[in-house]
Amino acid sequence: MKYENAKKILIVILILIVIPLIVALFVPKKYKSSGEIVINKPQKEVFEYIRYVKNQDNFGVWQLSDLNMTKTAEGTDGTVGFRYSWDSETLGKGAQVITRIVENERMESDLFFYDFGDEPNKSYITVGEKSPNETLVKWGISGKSPYPFNLMNLFMNMDKDFDKGLRNLKEIVEKQPSPTAAARKRVQFKTEIKAPAEKVYRTMLGLDDKTTYEHWTSLFHPGSTFEGTWEKGSKILFIGTDENGKKGGMIAEVVENNPNKFVSIRSTGILDGDKEITSGEQVEQWTGGLENYTFEENNGITILTVDIDVVESYADYFNQNYPKALQKLKEVCEK
Repeated sequence: MKYENAKKILIVILILIVIPLIVALFVPKKYKSSGEIVINKPQKEVFEYIRYVKNQDNFGVWQLSDLNMTKTAEGTDGTVGFRYSWDSETLGKGAQVITRIVENERMESDLFFYDFGDEPNKSYITVGEKSPNETLVKWGISGKSPYPFNLMNLFMNMDKDFDKGLRNLKEIVEKQPSPTAAARKRVQFKTEIKAPAEKVYRTMLGLDDKTTYEHWTSLFHPGSTFEGTWEKGSKILFIGTDENGKKGGMIAEVVENNPNKFVSIRSTGILDGDKEITSGEQVEQWTGGLENYTFEENNGITILTVDIDVVESYADYFNQNYPKALQKLKEVCEK
């Protein structure tokens, strides 16, 4: 009797294994998914945001589903050849590589999901003008699932993920003030620090001791400090005092704070004495600009990457001074 029961159980197990494998033989391996949305901003402004793969950390459903994933970047974001890799307990290992950019129209990339093979999946984001202040954004992916993983194509519905991600994108971009005639550009700075990412992150932001933040930023303005918190969604003031004792600085919002990995802040205005100014010609050239910090640790050494949107006329100032400021940060972290 026991033998017969064991035999029946074994047969059931075999059926449960074999039937899905047989079904997978008849399930298409190719798949595609997409979504679209209208964003109430000019086409050029929308494209300038979506061209940067790292910005998907702020709106992509997959990226937001695991804030603890490890990310590494190679190359210059927003340009062909940039590679953004991830390692996640829930999403596995993968990478996204920019393969083609048509300015103000389209960005294409190869997506690799290494747990399911090395063949790239094709991803795209396009923008098209519906009116001077309306942009149609389409975001999609296509690829081929190897046998027997193609069985999952029967159950996956990525359209809803694209739709949700696009709604996140719409909310972010529509909140950004439109730039003025003053052109902005993104500048990038990198430094290697012989310290764990957690130490670099906490020292840079002054989380344990505000003076560590004040030390490295003093190169930009003596007496530099901040008021507020680094929590996601919070307002934070970056403050300095001129030779007459008058307070001034920048008002910003913390867009993202993934501890020890990524921080993004967005300029929302300026501080003039005790007065906060968030509109008008005086501030429009800066508002909406992002300053991003990426921390990538390998064997106790951290690569810190800083990406900043600056008014073009100030680019030389940042290029001359930011590397010096990061050197001061490096010295503190390596003590």
